[in-house]
Amino acid sequence: MAKLPNGWLQLVRSLCREWFPIEYPQSWYEDITSSERFFALAAVYKSQIIGLIVAEIKPYLKLNAEDRGILSRWFASKDTLVAYILSLVGKINEEKEEKERQGEGGERERELV
Repeated sequence: MAKLPNGWLQLVRSLCREWFPIEYPQSWYEDITSSERFFALAAVYKSQIIGLIVAEIKPYLKLNAEDRGILSRWFASKDTLVAYILSLVGKINEEKEEKERQGEGGERERELV
C-alpha cells in the first residue's frame, strides 16, 4: 500500500476514469493527493496501481444528524474523527476476465489485492 503522492494525480485520474462511471472534477484529484481532509491509499503490485481506497475524514461534530445517530454516543466528542469511505476499487483480474469472455470462466469476479 502507498499513500497517494501529488505526482500520481494524472495517473490516478486516468485510472478513475477507467474504473468509475462518474466524472470527478480536477479539484477532487488534487484534494485526494494533497489534502489532510482525505485518506487515500493505492494498492501497488509490480509498480502498477491495482486498487484504490479514498476516505473523507470529518470531525464527529461536523457529521449530519443521520450519521451521528448511527454511531454510539460514546463517540460524541469534538476530538473524534470519522472516515467516510468514498471509493474502494480493485483492478479486474485480466486473465480471469479474458477466460470469461472466451466462455471458460465462471461468474465475473473483482479482486482487490
